[in-house]
Amino acid sequence: MKKEARKGYKMTELGEIPNEWKIKELKDLYTENIRDFGSFSTTKLIEYVDSGIPYLRSENFRENKLIFNSISYITDEVDKILDKSYVYKGNILFTKIGNIGCATVYRGELGERCNSNATIAKIKIDEKLYNPIFVMYFLNSVQCKKQYIGSIVSTPPRINMGEINKLKVFIPRIEEQEKIAEVLSTVDEQIENTEKLIQKNQELKKGLMQQLLTKGIGHTEFKKTELGYIPKEWEIKKLKEISEVNPRKDILEDYKLVSFIGMEDIDSDGELINKKVREYVSVKKGYTAFRENDVLLAKITPCFENGKRFLARGLENKIGFGSTEFHVLRASEKINSCYLYYIINSYKFKTLAENNMIGSAGQKRVPTDFIKEYELIVPTKEEQEKIVSILSNIDKKVKQYKNKKYKLEILKKGLMQKLLTGAIKV
Repeated sequence: MKKEARKGYKMTELGEIPNEWKIKELKDLYTENIRDFGSFSTTKLIEYVDSGIPYLRSENFRENKLIFNSISYITDEVDKILDKSYVYKGNILFTKIGNIGCATVYRGELGERCNSNATIAKIKIDEKLYNPIFVMYFLNSVQCKKQYIGSIVSTPPRINMGEINKLKVFIPRIEEQEKIAEVLSTVDEQIENTEKLIQKNQELKKGLMQQLLTKGIGHTEFKKTELGYIPKEWEIKKLKEISEVNPRKDILEDYKLVSFIGMEDIDSDGELINKKVREYVSVKKGYTAFRENDVLLAKITPCFENGKRFLARGLENKIGFGSTEFHVLRASEKINSCYLYYIINSYKFKTLAENNMIGSAGQKRVPTDFIKEYELIVPTKEEQEKIVSILSNIDKKVKQYKNKKYKLEILKKGLMQKLLTGAIKV
């Protein structure tokens, strides 16, 4: 049975839209046809230089924005040869190879003009009739992606120019396009500002960790040691002296509930993203055991390099089991478990652990002996707690900002669905 449209709306092949909206193929918006990169042989001319003409690649793209921390440059001579791949202010850029379907608008961030590689379609539209920001958001929408997802061919994935030209776009009046673009851009700006706050606090924490874990708080007297100058009251200890490494498992009743944590349940920020509970009888053999406040550390590559570490808190019955690829550190009375967690997240520990991995490529592991023999600087328990308080407060801020960013992204997703289809008017 054919679905009927609501009053004031019409049903189209792409779903319900307002009566006054139109559907056009993307090519009907162009002021000139998309110019392709040119002969593949021209890629042999490209040699990156330290400065020159900015040269965009697909890795510089995210939906709705460009990433500028890895910009490459080409010479003026090569730029002149690659005249088919010029990017001008106001162009819509659409990735068509590899990371396909990311659209953004070049706003002149690198100058009035730059260059780009063969993975990027450069789209110039009539800005008197069509708002580039609105079209960009539509190209990033579910309604657009559904049109080409079945047309992706080959490895690496690619979408050909013919398919891009035929993409159908919802077109409201230009005034409405501008309002929709403004609303979505405002949310994007809030997301970007929140990302900056996350990065700022992460950098602050990185610097503070280096300072606090080696110099402490407010010390004026230091002593020379094999690990450098450290506060006079601090000691140098091996991890095995202040923690139990890979302790024995507890014996419980078979049907007692315990937490279960797989490697995939911990993200790169040390957050538990999946909570699982199992009966002790199902995990007592073949898994790694740990207790509340133990520190878990991935031993195998690439999980170790990807930051799989976790301070076990909130465990069911204060007991957990998990992957055999975890090392477990149980803090003694000499060290705060959270302070121990920060130690294994320090740049020094991570670098030395990576350098001491053993095994074949793809199966390298941090050996138990390295963990046990690792030397660290140990402050007084009181100062450990002060350091933990400072660093954990930053962690809380970062977590709050990440939650805010997540909510903004959910808001944006909902707004895109409703605004770009005319389900709600602006």
